[in-house]
Amino acid sequence: MFFELFPFSLSEQIALFFLTLSFLMHVGLGFVVWRYALPSIAKRFFLLLVFVETFQIAINFLSTLRWINDEIFLWGGRVAMVSAITFVYLLFLFVYTFLQKKPKLKLRRGRIYLLHFFAIVLIGVSMTPFLFSGVRHFDYGRVPQFSLGVIPHAVFTIGLTVATFFLIFWRYFHAGESDKRKWRYIVIGLVLTFSLLFSLIYLSLIVFHDLRFAPYSGILTLPFVIFASYAILKHHFLDIRIFGTELFAFLIIGISMVQLAFARTVTELLFSAILLILLVLFAILLIRSMTREIKHRADEIALEELQKLDAAKSEFITIASHQLRTPLSGLKGYISMAQEESYGKLPAAMQRILGNMMQATERLISLADSFLNVSRMQSGKIELNRQETDVKTFLDALVHEMRPAAEKRGLNLMWKMPSENLPHVSIDQEKIRTVLTGVLDNAIRYTEKGGVAIQIKEQKTHLRQGYGGQSRGVLISVADTGKGLTPEERKDVFTSFKRGKTAQALWTEGVGLSLYIAKQLVEAHNGRIWAESPGPGQGTTFFVELPIA
Repeated sequence: MFFELFPFSLSEQIALFFLTLSFLMHVGLGFVVWRYALPSIAKRFFLLLVFVETFQIAINFLSTLRWINDEIFLWGGRVAMVSAITFVYLLFLFVYTFLQKKPKLKLRRGRIYLLHFFAIVLIGVSMTPFLFSGVRHFDYGRVPQFSLGVIPHAVFTIGLTVATFFLIFWRYFHAGESDKRKWRYIVIGLVLTFSLLFSLIYLSLIVFHDLRFAPYSGILTLPFVIFASYAILKHHFLDIRIFGTELFAFLIIGISMVQLAFARTVTELLFSAILLILLVLFAILLIRSMTREIKHRADEIALEELQKLDAAKSEFITIASHQLRTPLSGLKGYISMAQEESYGKLPAAMQRILGNMMQATERLISLADSFLNVSRMQSGKIELNRQETDVKTFLDALVHEMRPAAEKRGLNLMWKMPSENLPHVSIDQEKIRTVLTGVLDNAIRYTEKGGVAIQIKEQKTHLRQGYGGQSRGVLISVADTGKGLTPEERKDVFTSFKRGKTAQALWTEGVGLSLYIAKQLVEAHNGRIWAESPGPGQGTTFFVELPIA
């Protein structure tokens, strides 16, 4: 039906078929590059190249139809020559910017402006009779009548093409091995494309005055578009299954469009139109489904790799901490014996040095223990030795242990044992001691003036033990007058290896593990730990809630 409206000959119908396939392949490859290639200037120039080439495909075909009059034919030829200038110009800019973050071979700004100027002038000249002055008719067809403007046009296009190849080879010999492979694809595509264009279009036009191959120019430029697309996309995380699916979808849609164009009856036209719409919808759904599936699978693989790395990291920390702790314990023993003068009388200055060494060694042992605890927690190997504990007496003893550290910093440690009896709690005393020591130590360490207040009380709670529900619990609060916490710091305060900016300024030796370990240990007791702070400079209160046994 389409060909009844437009009188295409058999050769023109064949040319239209190849034109449609070529057009769809250019558009399809351009779409894939636009969607998947990493952002770059070269990518933009390539997409402009593809756009110009698809435009030139249509112009070359329409301008050679036998039923087009001479005036339209002449204007079509001029537009095609403008497209040729634009093509080689964009090709040069694409090659100049391809794979270049900071080009070693730079063009001076004046030369760039000169190149722009010549391109604009020649584009303007190409649309005048100075390039094509008329139309010449032969038995086998017609061709444009050349004028003097062909000479600067040929000099510009050939010269810029030679410069493009020179630039390619210069970049190739100065590129790394991975980039050289990409340049090879560019060279192969360009050599094939220019060889075909020169022999079948330009040589045929100039020597034999024959334009029979002009409608097929879109097919001739496909080698460059295909190889350049592959070079741009190579190693840029493009999944070949999506790439193949999208190209297959474009091909099927293209065939359906050709079938629509060749429809001879209204019924065939309606059937082909409906089929085309269904194929487009099916292609969209297929590509989306495959994209989601591949992304989901990639996420699963990434998660598996992360889990393996996490397990390897935990194993490494465990082994390293064990190997580190053993010699440190031995060193601590020797220092202790030296302090007790087991090896002889020592001067007072040496005793002070040994005291500093003992403190440093104890810090390293504490750090190794922290790493071991983190490793055990992350691998789910926390074992609890629960005992019925009078938490009031337990906390009183711990506060007395921490009081010298507070007095050394000039802080008031406020604690009054409640007069009323509190229910016992079932806890691992060593682990809860670690929790409360870490909380108190942080409060003392990050408070410069004022004091730290400790309280304990029984209250209603929503905590539940693993073997049954509980409606009451014991709440321990530690309030300081320190620097306080920002909302962001409150979110991260119990995260491993996370420390606030204020904490880093006050104590540079911390690693951000004590509160993370405290949270894990409290939760292992089916308890809860959290922090509250009105804001920076207004202090912080830590709460530890444990279920009643």
